Amino acid sequence: MSTLEMIFIAIALAMDAVSVTIATCAITREKPILYAFKLSLCFGVFQTIMPLFGSYIGDFRSDTIFQIGHWICFGLLMFIGLDMIVEAFKETKPMKNDAWITIFSLALATSIDAFALGVTFSLLDVALFQAVIIIGVITFGLCFFSAVIAYKIMQLYQKQAQIAGGIILIVLAIKIMLEHFS
Repeated sequence: MSTLEMIFIAIALAMDAVSVTIATCAITREKPILYAFKLSLCFGVFQTIMPLFGSYIGDFRSDTIFQIGHWICFGLLMFIGLDMIVEAFKETKPMKNDAWITIFSLALATSIDAFALGVTFSLLDVALFQAVIIIGVITFGLCFFSAVIAYKIMQLYQKQAQIAGGIILIVLAIKIMLEHFS
């Protein structure tokens, strides 16, 4: 697989993480650049290590992981998305979405596809470490750039941005389940 092909795969793989980044960064008011960095770094790291795990697990051909991975991803995204929408209607301070548990949950949920790609890598002639570095760097870069843009544009529409972010996460959760059942 060529480097250019791997770059295109990395961009496509990063789109779920970018969507989640936009959804969550649009509502962050406290230290948005720091949050964007933490979220992007975590997404980049998860997108880097999950194909490695997938590749090693792929050698054993574990069907169980494929059956439960979509459910885990669905549950995490649905829970966080619904929580964002509920918080938008409360007349309190904005949702504190920079907790590490939230960031790790989002990173895990968006990296299930990277795990599956890693399983595919185990079946192909792929320079695995080059591929995961490209995936991680591109994911980090795209997420950080989109986070900064989302914060700048959406800070004027805080409540609407929080509702839209929750809806995006729920739609991603439903999309993942539909893909799983099709």
